[in-house]
Amino acid sequence: MIESKLQEVVDNIVDTFKRVVDVFPVKVLPGVRELLDELKKRGVLLALVTGNVEPIARGKLSKVELNDYFQFGGFGSDGIRRADLIRTAINRAEKYHGFLFDNNAYIFGDTPRDVEAGKEVRVKTVGVATGSYSTEALKKAGADFVFPNLENTQEVIKTLLGN
Repeated sequence: MIESKLQEVVDNIVDTFKRVVDVFPVKVLPGVRELLDELKKRGVLLALVTGNVEPIARGKLSKVELNDYFQFGGFGSDGIRRADLIRTAINRAEKYHGFLFDNNAYIFGDTPRDVEAGKEVRVKTVGVATGSYSTEALKKAGADFVFPNLENTQEVIKTLLGN
C-alpha cells in the first residue's frame, strides 16, 4: 500500500516545489562556480549526490545556473542511504561515461555523515565547513581533505589534483 502511493507523494512534493521555487532565495556559495568551471576545464567528470529527488535537485541547480555541470548523479529518488547514492553515481559514471573507479573519485560534503558515507564507498572525502559543522568536526569524521570553504579555487585544485 505504501509503495503504491510513494510515487504519488513524490509527484506532489515536486509539484509543490515547482510552485514555490521562485519564492525562496538560493545562493551559490563563494568559490563553487569557479571550482566547477576549473574542474570542467580540466575534463573532470562531475556528478551530483544529494538526498533530494532528481527533479527538485535539478530545479534548485537550474535556478542558480549550475545544472549543466552535472550530467548525472545519485539522488534521493535512487535510495535512502547516502553511501548507496554515491554508489549509484559511480555506477552511472562507469556505465554511461566510461569512468573506471580506481581511487579516483571524490565526494564533497559539509557533514560528518557525508564523510562517513564516502569512506564506506572508499572514495576520497572532502569536507567543506560551510554548513553547521566545523573543520575540526569534519577532520574528526575522517575526511581526507578539509577546507573552511571553496573560495580559494587554486588551493583546492592543487590539494586534490596536485597541479
